[in-house]
Amino acid sequence: MGYKMSLKKISILFFFFSVMLVVFIVCSVNVAVSSESIVKNYIVSTQLSSKLIEVSLDYIAINDTTDIFNIRDNMLSGVSSEYQSQNLGDLTGFSFIANLELSKKILINSSFFLRSFEYGYNTTTVNSMGLYIKQNLSNTDNAFMSTSVDYGLNFNISADQFLKSNNEINLLIGRFSSNVKIRIEETYIWFDKIGADYSISYGVPKSEKPPPYISNENMQDLSIYIRFITGKEFKLCFPNIFIELGKTYITYEIHSNIPDYMPDMGSIDIPKIPMNLGRNEEYLKVGSSISVNLPFNFLAYLEYDYIKFFRESELRYIDYNYIVKADINYIFRKKIVFRIGGNYYHRHLNGIIPFLYNKYTQTTFDHRYGTIHAGITVFYDLK
Repeated sequence: MGYKMSLKKISILFFFFSVMLVVFIVCSVNVAVSSESIVKNYIVSTQLSSKLIEVSLDYIAINDTTDIFNIRDNMLSGVSSEYQSQNLGDLTGFSFIANLELSKKILINSSFFLRSFEYGYNTTTVNSMGLYIKQNLSNTDNAFMSTSVDYGLNFNISADQFLKSNNEINLLIGRFSSNVKIRIEETYIWFDKIGADYSISYGVPKSEKPPPYISNENMQDLSIYIRFITGKEFKLCFPNIFIELGKTYITYEIHSNIPDYMPDMGSIDIPKIPMNLGRNEEYLKVGSSISVNLPFNFLAYLEYDYIKFFRESELRYIDYNYIVKADINYIFRKKIVFRIGGNYYHRHLNGIIPFLYNKYTQTTFDHRYGTIHAGITVFYDLK
C-alpha cells in the first residue's frame, strides 16, 4: 500500500532542509550583512545607530492553514469536545513597534498589539501596549561586553463581555459548578440540579425582569518590570543573556443578574456573584537570544524565555511558561527589512495576557499554543 505524504509533512520537511542549508552556508561562508541594527522588540543589549527611528508592522495569525506543526490540533486532542470551546482557537491580529534612540546611552521602545481570538463561545479582542526605556551601561563603544538595563511596563485590556445564551452562560457556570445547568425558554428560566442518582428542575417565570446574563468586566492588567541584558557582538552573531523581574496588577470582575432568578434549591455550588478575581503576582523571566548575520542580506533572530510565576496557592496549577521566538529578516534595502517568524508558547498565553488566567480558567492553560507573523521594518533618518 502506497504512502501519501500530506502537505503539512512536506512543509515540515522543506523547513528542516531549509534550516540545514542555512546552517551549512553560515559555517562555510564568512560574510556579514552591512545594515542598520534591527532592534524591533528583540531582547538584545544593542541600540540603534544615532538619530534613527525604527518602525515595525507585523500581521499575526494562527489557523488551520498556518498551523503546519499541528500545535493547536495537538493541544485540542487532549481536551474533551465539551470543553474545547474554553481553549484558544484561531487568532488574528497585528503589532506596531517603534524604537527611537534619544542618545548613545538611551533608547525608548513603544509597542501596540491587537489580538482577536476564539475564547469560549465569543471572539475576545485584547489591546496590548508596552513601553520601555533601555539604558546602555557600557562605558565605551569598544567595551568587551555590551550591557544594558530596560525599565518597562506592559498593559493589556479587553472590552466587557455579556453572555446571554444558554451555551455561553452554562460554559461559565460550568467553571464554578458541575452539577447546575440553566435552560432559558420564552417564559421560564429552568435551573437543573444534577446529582449522582437524581435530577431536580425548578422553573422561574421571567415576568418583567431583564434577560439573564453573566458578564466579564474590567478585564485588564498592568506589569512593571526591570530587565538586565548582557551580550557580546561578534562578526557573524550577537548572543545575549537576560534576567527580568516584574510585578503584575490584575483586575477582573464577574457580574450577573442570575441571583435575582435563583430559586432555593438547597446547596447550589455557585460562588457569590458579583465576583472579584483581581490579584497581584510577581514573576521571574530568564533567557537568551542570538542574532545571526546570514549571507544574501538575511538576519536571523532566536530567543528562548523561561517564566516562573509567584502566585497564591490556589492559582499554582500552571505556574510557569517557556517561549521560543524565531524570526528571519531580509534586508531588502539599507532601510527596509521584510520579516517572517513565529512564537511557540508551551503553556498557552500564560503570562502574555495575565488577566486570562484565574482560578476557574487555570486548568485550560495546560496546553501548547503558537502563532506566526510576517511584517516589515522601516528606518527613518532624523539627521
